[in-house]
Amino acid sequence: AGPSILSTQQPLLLKGSDPLKDQTYFLAGLHHRQLARAIFPVGHLTKAEVKCIAAAENLPSNLTSKRSSAGICFIGRRSFGRFLEDYIPAKPGVYVDVNSGKTLGQCHNMLAVTVGQRATGLNGQQERVYVVGKNLPSGEVNVAAGRDHPALYSSSALLLNPSWVAGSAPAPLQHQKDAKAASATYHATAEASQPQCQRVQQLMPGKDPGTSSNALSCQYIARYRQPAAPCRIAPQNEPFSSSMFCADFRKAATPESAAVGAKAMDCVQQQGQLLVADLGTPLRGLTPGQMFVMYDGEVCLGSAMIAAHGLTEFEARGCHSERMRCRPHL
Repeated sequence: AGPSILSTQQPLLLKGSDPLKDQTYFLAGLHHRQLARAIFPVGHLTKAEVKCIAAAENLPSNLTSKRSSAGICFIGRRSFGRFLEDYIPAKPGVYVDVNSGKTLGQCHNMLAVTVGQRATGLNGQQERVYVVGKNLPSGEVNVAAGRDHPALYSSSALLLNPSWVAGSAPAPLQHQKDAKAASATYHATAEASQPQCQRVQQLMPGKDPGTSSNALSCQYIARYRQPAAPCRIAPQNEPFSSSMFCADFRKAATPESAAVGAKAMDCVQQQGQLLVADLGTPLRGLTPGQMFVMYDGEVCLGSAMIAAHGLTEFEARGCHSERMRCRPHL
């Protein structure tokens, strides 16, 4: 069973009734015109219920009793790394410890490792080592010892041009351009006339309308099957402090080249949509390049690619080695 779409004046994408088979995380990136023509007739059923219906209709037993698969169907039983190497040449690198800055060993293929997974091929370590980031140009994969190392946790993310299921942003974000214009007027008035500035402040006490007035409170999923968690989404109107472990996507996270890896440059230039997600509670394994999907309860609002995540708890504590230098703001 998958998600369901209700026919209204605009597409409405709902989570599937079976949480283990819900596919809204992947469908959220489709264009709203595509979703408007899509129907998921079993989205309100669980997989067990679908199998019971199939058995009652005397469909072949290999369909009604087949075991479920949690992997990628077209890869089969091969490892994901080996599958990639059939199409993309491996890129060797080295594992570098974030605490000491020392090289721990060789990485067979940097393209096959992702943030949060265990680093394989390292012998002689006192505890398991996990990937916290990678820098393809330098050939380094940053790793940390312990599954809950603070370098794996971050509480903010910079998002590339979003795709909204309804075809337009939710109401709190629709006033982004107006808010930016109001912000420019606010600052220009402040410089031109102090009394006028005070009058503007009386109308909007303590607020710069371009930075704080248009935010969306919702829930998010940043990795398939991750439990939904609350977040606050707002336009990027101030420099974003990205993690030093997001080197690969730092250029993609700037307004001038926000389409790198996402083929969305035209949309970003036209709409000026770069969003910042404040997660409140730090999340383990936020990964540049993966999708950040937003929800309002059972309703899927849309998605955006993660360009970079904010400073990790490790960086916020100032614990990084001298070899690793902090990156500038975006």
